Amino acid sequence: SGSIRYHRPSLAIGMGPVLGLVVCALVTVGARNGLRNKTPALSLITLSCVLFAALFLSTVSADRNYWWYMNSYYTYEDLGSYTNIDPSADKGQSFMDAGQVYFREGSKVAVSDMLAFKSDSTYCVAPIVSQPLWSQGDATQQQTGGPVNMPPSGTVDFWAVGTDCCSTTTKSFNCSGAREPTARSGLRLLRDDQRPFYLLAVQAWVAQNCPTDDNTAQGRAESAPLVCLPARHPLFFYWVEDPLLAVSNYYAESKRLFGMHVVLFFILDTVLTVGLFLSLSKLGLY
Repeated sequence: SGSIRYHRPSLAIGMGPVLGLVVCALVTVGARNGLRNKTPALSLITLSCVLFAALFLSTVSADRNYWWYMNSYYTYEDLGSYTNIDPSADKGQSFMDAGQVYFREGSKVAVSDMLAFKSDSTYCVAPIVSQPLWSQGDATQQQTGGPVNMPPSGTVDFWAVGTDCCSTTTKSFNCSGAREPTARSGLRLLRDDQRPFYLLAVQAWVAQNCPTDDNTAQGRAESAPLVCLPARHPLFFYWVEDPLLAVSNYYAESKRLFGMHVVLFFILDTVLTVGLFLSLSKLGLY
């Protein structure tokens, strides 16, 4: 479930499940021949059953380990790392390959400007800014229709995200390290299954912060005195204190899980081998 699986998945499958299946098949054939020839086959039968169980359990556990931890670890290693990003002046289009980002001093998550999209889970988003989005620095400006403090980039592209960690009622946003005063970095969202929901939340945020008056309501946009805050190329990040440590934790957790599975396997293997051997012996096999 390591680098071979990430960089050469076909080779990993060949070296793992396929090779293991070949070994299991050979042992099974040997046990079957022993039974046919009435020669001692108890050990081979036991070994065959244990090997098939080991192959199944190892394949399942290794696959979960890979998708839970190692895939993210190697993906972050492959993506770019950027420093001193100004979320109010820089555009997301310039950092489409970003994995780990360090924002300039003074950057923060605009918690009061958060919004959420509710599906099976609650997908929370909040803009990452280095200057207020509203001229008075108050999210209540959204309710009155401005005035907007348009960022130099002309777009709000950097977003802190999280699942089931916010409340639109209380305007609370407790995702990752959003409440940590020393946090000033982001770890890119990798999950493709969640990205569309965060995008919907951002689109709702843009619509909410694009107030309408009589001119815009009647289609006379050129006469509308109000300015909207767009999000042209939104990028989603987990707000963290130390991206390097967060990425290293994926590797450490993978090794911890692997070690735990090895210990559990030897315990289960011993119990299964002894139990199966004794059970088959009682059936008269030798």
